[in-house]
Amino acid sequence: MGFLSELVNNFVQSVVEEKTEKFERAEMNGFVCAIYISIAKYAAEADGNIKDKEEYFVNYLFDRLFSSETGILNWTGLDEKTIDTHKSMVREYWNEPMSYTDIKKNSKGNSSFLVDLFSIACEMCCIDLNLSDNEYNFLKSLAKELRISAMDRDRLFQNYGIA
Repeated sequence: MGFLSELVNNFVQSVVEEKTEKFERAEMNGFVCAIYISIAKYAAEADGNIKDKEEYFVNYLFDRLFSSETGILNWTGLDEKTIDTHKSMVREYWNEPMSYTDIKKNSKGNSSFLVDLFSIACEMCCIDLNLSDNEYNFLKSLAKELRISAMDRDRLFQNYGIA
């Protein structure tokens, strides 16, 4: 009886570990999506109003973040209910974005991630091909807030045609 009990316990443990890993991955993915959507919201509001092209870009970003085909985040093996729950949670961050303090704290000093967030903000501000002074000032301020190096900021400004 001991051998069978050990097999069952090992099986149960492996199932628990797999479910825990999937749960943690789903939580982390949802959290990363919330950070991206929050930055997009701040950038969209930088000039005082949200335009159709900006809303379109956010929907495109949202779809890419939750797509298993893009490879941005790993949603493989997670059931639709779990993914839908995280989609609903992330949509709420469009209505009430995460604070800059929380974004920085939860980015854990990952400079590549912060540069990617800044790139999303640049793209959002430039999507209508008409960068306002408010959007430009927002991007300069955001670069300081996220501690984007001058070299990375200037490179992204050049990539997006920002003077």
